[in-house]
Amino acid sequence: MTSKTEENTFESLADQWREMWLDNWASVTRATVDSDAAAFNWTLAGQKMWRDAMGQALESMDLPRRSDLARLSRQIAALEARVLDMQEELAQTRKAAAAARPEPKPVPQSKPKTQPRTAPASARAANQKGKSK
Repeated sequence: MTSKTEENTFESLADQWREMWLDNWASVTRATVDSDAAAFNWTLAGQKMWRDAMGQALESMDLPRRSDLARLSRQIAALEARVLDMQEELAQTRKAAAAARPEPKPVPQSKPKTQPRTAPASARAANQKGKSK
């Protein structure tokens, strides 16, 4: 059988081993989290550098950036809205003007004018002979 001192020694060793294992696990976890945060920060910094470099390259080639296209898109949408508003106002103004305009009075129809009579061809020919003499 085991003595009381051996059990105490085994229990104390097991407790010490558990504490060491938990301490090591905590330090590994902390190091992993810290290194992940550092790696994440490095990744963000790299992405920012890449975006800035691409922006400068596109600017030197006179190509628009994504932010330029987004700004233009917003401006176009605003212009479309203004045009639609103006078209609606114009339609309302035309309706109001048409409603305010008096109905035209019917014009009385007059008798058709008769065509003047023309001289027969023989009389015209004789008239031409008389002028030529």
